[in-house]
Amino acid sequence: MDSSKHDPALPAYTKHHPTSSIDSTPEDLPESKSHLYHVYNTYWQNHYNITTADKHQLYYVDNSVWTPKKPDLTLHAGSDNTAPTVAVCKYKYFSRRFHVGLGDPQNPNKMDWEMVATQSVMHERYRWHINLPSGRQAFVWKQTRSVGIDESFSGLCGTNFKLVDDRTGRLVGLFSSTVMSLKKSGKFRVTAEYGKEFEVMALITVLGLYESARRRQASASGGAGGGGGGGG
Repeated sequence: MDSSKHDPALPAYTKHHPTSSIDSTPEDLPESKSHLYHVYNTYWQNHYNITTADKHQLYYVDNSVWTPKKPDLTLHAGSDNTAPTVAVCKYKYFSRRFHVGLGDPQNPNKMDWEMVATQSVMHERYRWHINLPSGRQAFVWKQTRSVGIDESFSGLCGTNFKLVDDRTGRLVGLFSSTVMSLKKSGKFRVTAEYGKEFEVMALITVLGLYESARRRQASASGGAGGGGGGGG
């Protein structure tokens, strides 16, 4: 990754004209070559739990709204907030971009930071980069109403996203929100071909998008948890 040590300063934003994506279908992300995760939330949205399909918990995501200088989202590799931190998300208030970092902020010299920047006024496209063995690549989360993980997918929900390779338009990830549930936020499927670091990066970026949208909605309706809804 293109790392910026310590707390990141915003790099210069470059206007980008992405490649049009190909039509995507769930078959473009086969089970044999991808990993499926389930995303659960607490009633007060103070944390998320990320599990496998058989309910084995892989990650605990602390969701902080009011604590100064604390990341908005902190991804722990385990079942609670005492597990090692592997990624964080920081919103920048009144901005259409936010930062994600791989690593633990307690070891700032080992953090790798990236910016997730919008490419649309309506929060429909967000672009980010990562260094892969084949070189530095860009990926885009796009809001979708036409492709989902399974038959429970609802095109009426505004927090469904597909992840595409920005150069080729190839589908490499999906996030399908769960409707009519107080305990489940959605499902996340990602290609296994790029390794664990890519999976963590894809997960923290889409959780950043989902939580930002939730905070905007809560703030607009005057609901709890709407404070600190910057970013996105």
